[in-house]
Amino acid sequence: MSNTWCKYLPEEDRYETTKVITWSKGKKNSDCILLISPGFKFESSVPKFLTWILNPHDPKYLLSACVHDKMLEENYRPFVAAGEWYGAALKNDASFAKALFMAIAVTLWTEIRRYDQTKYF
Repeated sequence: MSNTWCKYLPEEDRYETTKVITWSKGKKNSDCILLISPGFKFESSVPKFLTWILNPHDPKYLLSACVHDKMLEENYRPFVAAGEWYGAALKNDASFAKALFMAIAVTLWTEIRRYDQTKYF
């Protein structure tokens, strides 16, 4: 997927979708679909100490960030959203090792920052 589906908002340091994004959750051609409307704003944030591994503006990871943020907005568990982050990264030809490392880092980072058990149970 090329970068034509979103635009960078430098004044906010975020991205915004410009087209409808349809993501099959869990597996290719799944009946469980995540729809992301045009105008959805998302961050492609990476902790500063990890930017030497992953550039937050690398197009290979923008779909990952978008899907991840939308799932968090819809109150999916962070590790579930990170699993979809991983799948989107691999779909966009990210290296297996980098995608796996970052999916684990995203899971830990998000769980630590956002953990609130009452949201899920």
